[in-house]
Amino acid sequence: MLGAQRNAKIIGIFTRLWKRDDKPRYLAFLPRMWDLLERDLAHPALAPVAEWFARNIPADKRHHALAENVPA
Repeated sequence: MLGAQRNAKIIGIFTRLWKRDDKPRYLAFLPRMWDLLERDLAHPALAPVAEWFARNIPADKRHHALAENVPA
Protein backbone atom coordinates (compact mmCIF):
# COMPACT_ATOMS: atom_id res chain seq x y z
CA MET A 1 0.00 0.00 0.00
CA LEU A 2 2.84 2.37 0.71
CA GLY A 3 4.14 1.74 -2.80
CA ALA A 4 0.94 3.21 -4.23
CA GLN A 5 1.36 6.36 -2.16
CA ARG A 6 5.00 6.69 -3.18
CA ASN A 7 4.31 6.13 -6.87
CA ALA A 8 1.39 8.59 -6.91
CA LYS A 9 3.63 11.19 -5.31
CA ILE A 10 6.37 10.60 -7.89
CA ILE A 11 3.85 10.90 -10.74
CA GLY A 12 2.76 14.23 -9.29
CA ILE A 13 6.31 15.49 -8.93
CA PHE A 14 7.31 14.44 -12.45
CA THR A 15 4.15 16.03 -13.86
CA ARG A 16 4.92 19.28 -12.04
CA LEU A 17 8.49 19.26 -13.31
CA TRP A 18 7.16 18.85 -16.86
CA LYS A 19 4.30 21.34 -16.70
CA ARG A 20 5.50 24.07 -14.36
CA ASP A 21 9.27 23.82 -14.63
CA ASP A 22 9.41 23.05 -18.37
CA LYS A 23 11.48 19.89 -17.96
CA PRO A 24 10.00 17.49 -20.52
CA ARG A 25 12.62 14.81 -19.94
CA TYR A 26 10.58 13.63 -16.95
CA LEU A 27 7.79 12.54 -19.29
CA ALA A 28 9.88 9.55 -20.28
CA PHE A 29 9.61 8.20 -16.72
CA LEU A 30 5.85 8.61 -16.32
CA PRO A 31 4.68 5.50 -18.23
CA ARG A 32 6.81 3.29 -15.98
CA MET A 33 5.53 5.04 -12.87
CA TRP A 34 1.92 4.59 -14.02
CA ASP A 35 2.60 0.88 -14.59
CA LEU A 36 3.96 0.57 -11.06
CA LEU A 37 1.04 2.50 -9.58
CA GLU A 38 -1.50 0.39 -11.44
CA ARG A 39 0.19 -2.76 -10.16
CA ASP A 40 -0.03 -1.39 -6.62
CA LEU A 41 -3.69 -0.43 -7.07
CA ALA A 42 -4.54 -4.03 -7.94
CA HIS A 43 -4.32 -4.85 -4.22
CA PRO A 44 -7.84 -5.46 -2.88
CA ALA A 45 -7.34 -3.08 0.04
CA LEU A 46 -6.79 -0.24 -2.42
CA ALA A 47 -10.00 -0.80 -4.41
CA PRO A 48 -11.48 2.58 -3.35
CA VAL A 49 -8.30 4.36 -4.41
CA ALA A 50 -8.22 2.47 -7.72
CA GLU A 51 -11.83 3.52 -8.32
CA TRP A 52 -10.91 7.15 -7.64
CA PHE A 53 -8.10 6.99 -10.19
CA ALA A 54 -10.42 5.32 -12.71
CA ARG A 55 -12.98 8.12 -12.31
CA ASN A 56 -10.54 11.02 -12.27
CA ILE A 57 -7.66 9.89 -14.47
CA PRO A 58 -8.93 7.34 -17.02
CA ALA A 59 -6.41 4.76 -18.20
CA ASP A 60 -6.34 6.19 -21.72
CA LYS A 61 -5.13 9.52 -20.31
CA ARG A 62 -2.26 7.95 -18.38
CA HIS A 63 0.01 6.34 -20.96
CA HIS A 64 -1.07 7.31 -24.46
CA ALA A 65 -1.30 11.05 -23.84
CA LEU A 66 2.20 11.04 -22.43
CA ALA A 67 3.72 9.27 -25.42
CA GLU A 68 2.73 12.18 -27.65
CA ASN A 69 4.69 14.65 -25.52
CA VAL A 70 7.90 12.71 -24.88
CA PRO A 71 10.82 14.56 -26.49
CA ALA A 72 12.76 12.66 -29.14
